[in-house]
Amino acid sequence: MDHLPALDSLVKITSAILTKLQKLDSIAEQELQSAKDYKKSLIAFSKDLEDLSVKLKTILYHGDRDALAVLLATSDGDGSFRHLSDALKSAKILLKKQDHATDDLIEETEKSHRRSHLNFVALLSDVDADNERFKSRLGEANSIIDDSRADVKRCFEQFHALYTVHRDSPRSPSLVVSPSASRRREDSRSPGPNPRSSIQASFYDQPFNVVVGESYALEIADHLGILPSDGDPYTSTMKDMAERWVDDRVSEASMADIGRAQIELITNLRSALDAELAAFATEGPSVSGSGPEAVRCAHLFEIRDNVEKELMRDKTKTFSIAFCGMVKAGKSLFLNALMGRMLLPSDELPSTAWPCRVRHVKGQQTPNLDIDAAYFQNAIDSLQRHHFGAMMENYRPPKDSNIFAAILDDIPDTLGDSRSVGTDEQALKLMTRKREVYKNWIDLHPTTKSNLLRFEKAGYRIPERASGEEHVLDLLAQVNDVIRLCRRLNVELPKERPRSWPLLEIEFEALRDEKFEGDFEFIDLPGIGESHNEFHSFEDLIKRVAKEVNAVIPIVSFKEVSKDDWRQQLPELIKSGLGRPPELVLCTHLDQVVKDRVEQQVASVAKAFWPKHGDAQRRVLRCSSRMGMSARALLRLSMHGKPVFKDIWIANSIEYDCAEKILGAHKSELTFQNLDAGVWKKAVEEQLGRSELQESIKRIVTDMVMSSHHRTLMEEGARLSKQLHKAITNQHRKLLTMRRSEEEREKAYAEFEEVRQKYQEVLGEWSLNSSRNQLQSTERFQAAYKRLEPQGRSSASLALENTVKSIKGSPAGRQRIETTDEELTFHSVSTAEMFLQQVQIDLNRSLSKLKRDFVSFVRRLANMSREEHFASLRSKIQVFISNDVQAELKEEIIDELNERGATVETLTLSSIRRKMMHTVATSRFRVSLVARDDREAIPEAFTGGERQDVEYEQLGFMLRAPIAVIAAVPWLLGSAIWPFMKRTEKLVLNKQAFLEELDNHVIRPFFDALQQEGQTTLEEMMVKSSDAARNAVKDALAMEEQRYERDPQQRPTSTAAVALTVGTLLNFIASEAALLKLQKYLKGIPAT
Repeated sequence: MDHLPALDSLVKITSAILTKLQKLDSIAEQELQSAKDYKKSLIAFSKDLEDLSVKLKTILYHGDRDALAVLLATSDGDGSFRHLSDALKSAKILLKKQDHATDDLIEETEKSHRRSHLNFVALLSDVDADNERFKSRLGEANSIIDDSRADVKRCFEQFHALYTVHRDSPRSPSLVVSPSASRRREDSRSPGPNPRSSIQASFYDQPFNVVVGESYALEIADHLGILPSDGDPYTSTMKDMAERWVDDRVSEASMADIGRAQIELITNLRSALDAELAAFATEGPSVSGSGPEAVRCAHLFEIRDNVEKELMRDKTKTFSIAFCGMVKAGKSLFLNALMGRMLLPSDELPSTAWPCRVRHVKGQQTPNLDIDAAYFQNAIDSLQRHHFGAMMENYRPPKDSNIFAAILDDIPDTLGDSRSVGTDEQALKLMTRKREVYKNWIDLHPTTKSNLLRFEKAGYRIPERASGEEHVLDLLAQVNDVIRLCRRLNVELPKERPRSWPLLEIEFEALRDEKFEGDFEFIDLPGIGESHNEFHSFEDLIKRVAKEVNAVIPIVSFKEVSKDDWRQQLPELIKSGLGRPPELVLCTHLDQVVKDRVEQQVASVAKAFWPKHGDAQRRVLRCSSRMGMSARALLRLSMHGKPVFKDIWIANSIEYDCAEKILGAHKSELTFQNLDAGVWKKAVEEQLGRSELQESIKRIVTDMVMSSHHRTLMEEGARLSKQLHKAITNQHRKLLTMRRSEEEREKAYAEFEEVRQKYQEVLGEWSLNSSRNQLQSTERFQAAYKRLEPQGRSSASLALENTVKSIKGSPAGRQRIETTDEELTFHSVSTAEMFLQQVQIDLNRSLSKLKRDFVSFVRRLANMSREEHFASLRSKIQVFISNDVQAELKEEIIDELNERGATVETLTLSSIRRKMMHTVATSRFRVSLVARDDREAIPEAFTGGERQDVEYEQLGFMLRAPIAVIAAVPWLLGSAIWPFMKRTEKLVLNKQAFLEELDNHVIRPFFDALQQEGQTTLEEMMVKSSDAARNAVKDALAMEEQRYERDPQQRPTSTAAVALTVGTLLNFIASEAALLKLQKYLKGIPAT
């Protein structure tokens, strides 16, 4: 009987547990059903979206074309279409995320339901509160879906309503209204000498700077009243004289003659430009800063800016070559061989981390190095704040003989002390931080570690200049280590770009006997890493360098020819950065390849860079930099006879390499003593010849200088002739405005109104096609992305398999890891960490390769979309707009479309540059502003002169590059991942669970970010292309409208003003003809 109360209590407890279990079971079933119902609502929403997408496509592809064209040409119609497109896109993204989340929720709910009977934690939980939280979250999710559904429906109904109105409403003809006019011109003529003879005499006296007299200016102006052509006597006269002038100066068609003639031409042209711009500057406030006349003169000032740059290039005669390649390809070593000194980091020293300019200064024996100390000091200050050097100086990683010791070894002494409870969390964070830093610190070069401790000393300042070999080596090491440490330890570099890259000045031994004008400069660029992560940053670097140097030469090591890393990156990087393949490629480490395989490997390299050229092998230079440098060093020591053996037989010295090659490693000193001086010197010279260093240097100095000069003359001449062609049109239109009567003006304006109406119709029709093209591009993108995802998931399995094979392939590895079909067992923490790190490296490499390929696809697709937008509009204008009326306007629009749509960079810069030109015109063409490059002038033009470091990304979404890749593979090591391992005396990893973790924490986030970035890039490109093409037409029409407006207070045009305008027009015609003639001569000269 004494046991009855206890039994009664047990019954009550059991009953309560059963009741709780029943309630848990009921709630679990309810939650599972709710999740499935929510899944059904997502499926229904997906079907609704698909129906709306089909309806939209039906309207765009099969609807009333005229109504759509008119609708999309209006701001309301265009805005409505964009809002609908954005709503559809946002809804699809939301659906994808919610679909994944719902599947995970259903799976987890089903698992919880199965485990609920044995889950004592669940029995202790507040079931009702948990259920209320579940209902609340599900209600929020339903609300979000409902809002998205309503937004899509509203946007579609709005667009459909606008389309219906335009489809059912008749179109009204536009009314032509002439702007106000004031006066008629006064036509006064003065007798004078024969105009053609006069301008011929003026041209012979001052070529390309003809002065037209007032006595015959009006007569010439009347002949030039139509668009200048070869049929016009004055146009044909100027062209004939210009071509004869070129023939007289380029009698032998040599590069030097062509270069001198082009410089003389643009020097004379500069005077004509100055006269025209000076006249504009004296007109005072009567000229609008945004009107046609201001824009015309802004364009003239742009021409003058290019003229000044070409004259400065000819004056300074600075020739520069940049070398790029993979890490340890031999770039720095080749430059050391050029200098004859080991000044740049190479071989066993840490590699180059920051670009360095190396300039040949004849007669300068003491090397000098100048750097932008402020930039590097800012980076050093950032490093100092972290105290990484002090943190690691005495740090010892924990021992891991067993997993528990490894954990305990890393716990600070203060943990568990009641007096320091509040600091435990901070101590644990510091412990974790030290382990993370140690992983990046451990394999740094000893000199880099030493420099970090040096940087952390109180009051340390990096010097601006170093002189002498020892100090130059030290400062260069500091510069490279600052950059290397910031990148390795995840410390952000200063946002402001340095004023210039470090400059090393020294006489180059290899160029000591060469004779050439100007400065010769080389740029040593950092090596490209093997992980593919840095591909796009290096691509940006090459693009930037290509604008500042005459040539970029890639370097490939013969030791790496058979590998894929450089093949997958270097040729594409060079072609993308330069816009063309390189002129030459240099293969280094010639002494480390079997002689019989040299030609085969040269052919392999040539095919990688020039796959469509059968004779490209002649473009591949080869040399052994170190052997050539070693041979030259021995020749210096052997100038007055055989050197002392101990001076040439010092291990690791530069002389040792060649000496060992000649004497061998066995009985070297005896062999050396038995050689007479002549035989010894001849042997050294043979090694120098076999290194092919001298031949490679000569080819680079001669061929590259010649080909670069040729290309520069071609590019500058083509750019200037194109600008002059536009200036001729602008100048002629100015002349028409000056000489046109009121009646002629009214007639021309009526013609313009008719043409403007046609352009509006063309824009409407084109907008419809543009919308279709955007949909097609989006569909292509989605199709490509669907192919990408499966490859990413297979990469994880492959990385796991490869890592297991790699570890098991070694005897030590077989003892440290056990494998079954389902599990891996590790005997120590270090083995597990090594395994995880290797999987991360392999997966990183695979995903980065997929990322790079996908980025390339997005770029091609975005560029195809850009080209299609501009090409389709040009085509429609050519077909529907006649050449008989307003021909100059049509030519201006076509030229503007060609300019704005030429490249991604011009697409973004074009509108900014036009605004800047207006700003410059308003400020009366301040020379200090526009003499700089557009990119540097833009920030000041919009900030009232205040200098701001505006990056390209802030001025345009893809001015730096068409895609800013944010997707990156996160590190796997860390506490967030370790729970998938079972911890017993050994560490056990379930392969399937591990792959699921990779999919959740790496694969999905990686591809989601990549998809979002790619979609944004494509959409931005399409929007900007569409806007830029449309605005090219609208801007030209608006500018043309202003040409017909007359200021009632404007004074009558003087004969002197007409004479100046006519003279400038004739000089432009002659200059363009001469440049085109020079281009013909250049095309007849081989580039190399």
